[in-house]
Amino acid sequence: MNELTTLPIDKYEQALIQAMALEVKTPEQANAVNDFIKGNRALRAEAVAFTRPIIQAQQEALDKAKAQLRSYTAPLDQADTVANQKLTEYLLAKRDREEKERKRLKDEATKKADDDRLALALRAEEQGRPIAAAAIISAPSKIAKPVLAPQPAEPAGTQLRTVWKWTLVKIEDVPDAYKKTETKVTVLPDKEAIDLLVKTKHQDAQAILGAGIKVYSESTTAHRREW
Repeated sequence: MNELTTLPIDKYEQALIQAMALEVKTPEQANAVNDFIKGNRALRAEAVAFTRPIIQAQQEALDKAKAQLRSYTAPLDQADTVANQKLTEYLLAKRDREEKERKRLKDEATKKADDDRLALALRAEEQGRPIAAAAIISAPSKIAKPVLAPQPAEPAGTQLRTVWKWTLVKIEDVPDAYKKTETKVTVLPDKEAIDLLVKTKHQDAQAILGAGIKVYSESTTAHRREW
């Protein structure tokens, strides 16, 4: 049986019924209502005193269970941090290789376009068409967008995410628009305003914030929950 039922619950439920029947039209009735409220306080204190040991025992059990859970999850958190760092390094290296390959293909396509244009200009010169040759030389090269060879797929549900952050260097060098005064002598960076600027402008926020704030980014691996 639940220990809470050992208290006579009827007298607590009766309090509401009694309150609904109260009338306050005379000084005597007002005093009676005041005494009724005082009686309810006594009932409340009784209920609190009775349930306190039960609540404390349950809280201790809950705290113990939470501590036990942390003992399980703390190593997992550390393992996730290590694994995510390794995965982030892999994805960053993969992105860097792809960017280098994209640049190589673009440079290669640019050189081919320039060579083709020069060959056409030389042919026009040989044919006695100097104006056409000059037009060919001055015309912009038509370069096809580089197409990478199929790349290894990234792990399912995983993507590389860039997070933009900032840190205070010197409050005196922060623009007034991004400072707020806490007291007559305390001036702090306006965190909300700077957060919004950095989040939307990224590296371009540096020119706005000046030397008083350092804007930087960190790459991290984001995972889509599948449970």
